[in-house]
Amino acid sequence: MIPIFHDMMDWEQRRSGNFKQVEAKLIDKLDSLMSEGKGDETYRELFNSILLKKIERETWRESGVSLIATVTRLMERLLDYRDCMKMGEVDGKKIGCTVSLLVSNLD
Repeated sequence: MIPIFHDMMDWEQRRSGNFKQVEAKLIDKLDSLMSEGKGDETYRELFNSILLKKIERETWRESGVSLIATVTRLMERLLDYRDCMKMGEVDGKKIGCTVSLLVSNLD
C-alpha cells in the first residue's frame, strides 16, 4: 500500500507542481484511520523509510522529504494521543498530547 502513496505524490507533482491536494487527503484519511484504532509505530516507521527510499531519485525529492516528514510527525502525534486516551492517563498528560497534536498541525 505504501508505494501507492509514492505514485500519488508523483502524479500530483506532475499535475500541479506541488503536493497540497495529496497532503490534505493523506492527513484527513490518516486522522480517520488512527481514530478507528488502525496504524501503529511499525507502520509509521515503514511509511517513512519506504517512501524516503522510493523518492531518492525524484526531481521533486526535497519537497517529497518535507511532505513525508510532516505526515510521519503527524502519525507520531496521533499515535501518542491515541495511547494517552487508551491508557486513561491523567488529565495533564491528555492535555499535553492534545497540545502536541495541535501544534504539529500548525508546523
